[in-house]
Amino acid sequence: MPQEITTDEDPKQGQIVIDDNTGEAEIVDIEDEELPLAPARPGYWALVNLLLVLATVFALCLIIVEYFLTRKKKETDEEPESEAYDRDDQKEDESSDKRISLKVVLLGLIPAIGSVIAFLLTEDMTNSMRMVDWWTILMVVIFALEVLLLIFGRRRKEQEESVAEDDKNS
Repeated sequence: MPQEITTDEDPKQGQIVIDDNTGEAEIVDIEDEELPLAPARPGYWALVNLLLVLATVFALCLIIVEYFLTRKKKETDEEPESEAYDRDDQKEDESSDKRISLKVVLLGLIPAIGSVIAFLLTEDMTNSMRMVDWWTILMVVIFALEVLLLIFGRRRKEQEESVAEDDKNS
């Protein structure tokens, strides 16, 4: 069986093989074989789409937190006893305010869930990554809807607070 001796100092880039029977050494050139590479996947996914989905879900979380904080605040506010008012009208006003807040939360669920579903259906994260793709436009629109709902919910809350302050001052 031949012994293999390799030297890095040899400029010929080969291996020295010594035959055990004859004791002769000879240099054997080893050619580089081309390694078969796996074909590149044709698709890609966009990082901005993932970030927009996460931002949309975060905006929904803000809407939900604000809903529960304002609801809790309304429950802890005490009714003024000295003012004369119709209790039936007040109950209708409170329930309609809660429904509007609940509507904002429910409307906020639609873009958030839609963005997650759209991302899962359009992006294959096993492919290579890009910054943006054609679906980024859809994700930006969905995120903009969620931000509008967040702003609408806050404006509604601010309007309610200003009306409540005006009523207390009057």
